[in-house]
Amino acid sequence: MPSARTPRRARSGSIFLLAVVTLIAAAFAAAQPPVVFTEWIPDCVPEDDNALVTLTLQPEVGWSSVRIYFRDHEEPDWYFLEMRAEGAGEYWAALPKPEADTEKVDMRLVVQDDEGLETSGAMKIVEVKSCDADLTDEQERYADNLVVGETALAQQDEEVFGFQCEGIISRLEPDGDLRPDEACHAVLLALFPAKERLLLLVPFLWPPIEGGEPREVSPARP
Repeated sequence: MPSARTPRRARSGSIFLLAVVTLIAAAFAAAQPPVVFTEWIPDCVPEDDNALVTLTLQPEVGWSSVRIYFRDHEEPDWYFLEMRAEGAGEYWAALPKPEADTEKVDMRLVVQDDEGLETSGAMKIVEVKSCDADLTDEQERYADNLVVGETALAQQDEEVFGFQCEGIISRLEPDGDLRPDEACHAVLLALFPAKERLLLLVPFLWPPIEGGEPREVSPARP
């Protein structure tokens, strides 16, 4: 029995439709500005200080999230910080201070645009050793009020694995909830005499404030 043949008119219509869809897709792709992703991850993490990471993005606007992901090289799960915008597409963040037995820190920069599309830099493994951080006064203040994002349930109610508690005041849970860092709170309280502990309670009771408004944070994503 001979096979049915598609009418020539139907075949021509299908080819025309495919050509139109291809042209529309090409035009849309051409309309999207290319992402220029210039990162600066330090060559070393100071043994007892905050490592500074910077990033320059083009286009300058249209980003819903700009983050530095980090972890102790011996740990499986990542943490992240929302990077601080300086204008003109420039961002920076200061990582928590490493623990004395942390030898290497993994870092990876990830940005997300308003449509949810992500651009990621390559993971870099950075050694912890004697070097200078050279933070500005503003960056020092940022490092004293860190909101650390979690990506795994195992990180909840635990100290930030591989990093000191100094400067960490809040945690952003994987479901997006912001909470005081109770684990680091307990560690820091134990280091001070009772008469000085009341002063440590203030930053753990409220989120960090910038210009009179709570700092914006984005929900964590595994």
